[in-house]
Amino acid sequence: MFFNTELAIYLCLLLLSEKPGVRATVDGDISLQKMTAKEWLLVLAAYRQADAQRSIREIAVTLVPFILLWALAWASLDGPRIITLMLAIGIGFLLMRVFCLQHDCGHYSLFASRHVCDWLGRALGVLTITPYHTWRVMHGAHHANAGNLDAPELGEVRTITVKEFQRRGFLGQMAYRFYRHPVFLLGIAPFLLFFGNSQAPPTFECYCQFYGESNLPFCACFFLSCLNSVAPG
Repeated sequence: MFFNTELAIYLCLLLLSEKPGVRATVDGDISLQKMTAKEWLLVLAAYRQADAQRSIREIAVTLVPFILLWALAWASLDGPRIITLMLAIGIGFLLMRVFCLQHDCGHYSLFASRHVCDWLGRALGVLTITPYHTWRVMHGAHHANAGNLDAPELGEVRTITVKEFQRRGFLGQMAYRFYRHPVFLLGIAPFLLFFGNSQAPPTFECYCQFYGESNLPFCACFFLSCLNSVAPG
């Protein structure tokens, strides 16, 4: 196995080493001094509080270049398409950062106020075409049951045991092999997730809020389509 858990923990502690109470040593092979649960809580407590200034800075360094590149890509439509394509690649990377911000809103870790996180998450969902409340419920279910093979839930990659695989017929085994193939998981599944599964309320709990929020991305797409129809070229 290429991933060394002890090494990963040690590197994390090195990153935290500027905080008081963190102790990491190297004795021949990488080893860690034993820390009690109470000591871990003291170490990690510094990272449990939202930093509003840091959050605003991260939002600014993401949305400002995102909007600028979007405007440049639109203006470049009259020129060589290769320029538009290169700008689109940059926009794609920034869109990943936008989704990371939306993810942190869903965990209520970006700002101390849940109200602020919710409304910012909804606004960012317009850019990511992901209804915020629906995604938050699904992602919460993911964290609640991740790794529990007896409780498959929304948003999780379905995993079955060897015995369950052997009990399936030929078609069932082929279907599972196709489902777990990288081409499907990395190429097809993301499209189905964001344009299909994320556009439907998973539970009655978010049914009412879903329709109000899910209309935001579609209204935004309609508005952008109207703008595109009057764009030069």
